[in-house]
Amino acid sequence: MLGKKKSNNNVVLPNSEPPKSKVLAFHLYTKHYEEFLETCERLGVFHSEVLRKLVLNWLKKNRKDESIPPLKSEKSIQVTY
Repeated sequence: MLGKKKSNNNVVLPNSEPPKSKVLAFHLYTKHYEEFLETCERLGVFHSEVLRKLVLNWLKKNRKDESIPPLKSEKSIQVTY
C-alpha cells in the first residue's frame, strides 16, 4: 500500500504527506548527556521534545517572523537558557 497509511483500527486513510522534519545533531560531553537523559526520564518528558522546545523558544526570541507553530505537547516544559 504505497502512499497510504493505516490508522489504529486498520482503516486505510487517503494519501497524505508525512510531516517534513530534519534531524539536528550536536556533541555533548558524556556526563552532561547522561544527566540530561536521566533528568528527562525523572520528569517524564521525551528528550527530543525538550530540545525542540528549546530551539523553537530561541527562534521565537531571535526571529522577526512569529509564525513558528506551537508544539503538539500535552505537558508543559519550562526551558530557560
